[in-house]
Amino acid sequence: MRTNKWVLTPWTPLSINKYETYLENQAQNGWIFQTSRLSFLFTKFVRQEPSKLRFCIDFQRTPQTEYTTIMDDDGWILAQMTQGWYLWIKAYTTERPAIFTDHQSFIDRNQRLLLTLGVILLPQIPISLVIMRRLTAFPQVSWMIFSIGYFFVILCLICYFIALFIANRKMKKRI
Repeated sequence: MRTNKWVLTPWTPLSINKYETYLENQAQNGWIFQTSRLSFLFTKFVRQEPSKLRFCIDFQRTPQTEYTTIMDDDGWILAQMTQGWYLWIKAYTTERPAIFTDHQSFIDRNQRLLLTLGVILLPQIPISLVIMRRLTAFPQVSWMIFSIGYFFVILCLICYFIALFIANRKMKKRI
């Protein structure tokens, strides 16, 4: 019987809840999160006793010094941190815990993500112009393939930005 496994776990900032639920279901089936690679794209699980564990993902570009202290004091264990993403774990028996207890905390996390995406997307405008100029001046298959891949990634980032913006507006209306 295998004692560990690696799983491809694609997720986006729009599917954080699904990824957290997936990790919790794995823990209930006896596969406990051990580590991940490439910003949680590949996840390693270790076979242990089934557990009721709550997984929460937060994004902090530049966390306050007391951030981890507050989480530790509340019983959360930092499982992994990568590129501003924090994965927290907490065992529970009855009530399922959460690090986001109100709409405002979700809005704050989304604002941090929006700011980061904006910083990434803004320099893409001149880069896109350079790529388009290069592509029209020297139409080669390799440049066409590169350009299609590049613009696909940029399109995905723009979609994430718009979706987070809309989600924040909806949550702000609920408050």
